[in-house]
Parts: sequence; C-alpha cells; structure tokens
Amino acid sequence: MSEHDRDLAQMEQDQGVRHRAAQALIQEAISEVTPQGRDLPAADVVELLAAALDARGIGPQPRHWLEAVASEVSSGGTYVEDPAAAPERVMPA
Repeated sequence: MSEHDRDLAQMEQDQGVRHRAAQALIQEAISEVTPQGRDLPAADVVELLAAALDARGIGPQPRHWLEAVASEVSSGGTYVEDPAAAPERVMPA
C-alpha cells in the first residue's frame, strides 16, 4: 500500500507532510495546465499535465486519473485535487 492509499490520520507526521507537499505540487500542475487546456482534446491535456507533474518531480500517475483531470479541464471545468491548494475555487462554508 502506498502512502497515497492510506488515511492521513494513519500516517506518521513526516509522511503526512510529504503527502500534503505532493498534493500541493499536483494542484499547482493542474492549475498551470487548466487555462491552456480548456477546449483542447483531453489527450493533449493528459500530455500537458504529465509534463507539468514531471517538471515538479511528481512521478507517473495512474492513466485513469490523468484522463479524469484532462476530461474535466478540456470541457472547461476546474479539477480540484487539493482544495487547500486551489484558492481560485470557493469551498462552501
């Protein structure tokens, strides 16, 4: 089981810190490709996203996740992986 599959409450403190840092980098990559990815085919967005993640040192992600993000982005939506790292999206109170 990877640390991404575990509940944050079960992680050691340093694992939780690493997880939150990785989530913030993933959200940063998503936020970077979203403006240019709107109205592009999802396959193109997958490539942009993979490159943005790689540039941040985030290893390969599951294809189905990349496709889900790309589908949301290419249709004009905003995919939020980490609400704390996505200030442009207002979360309900």
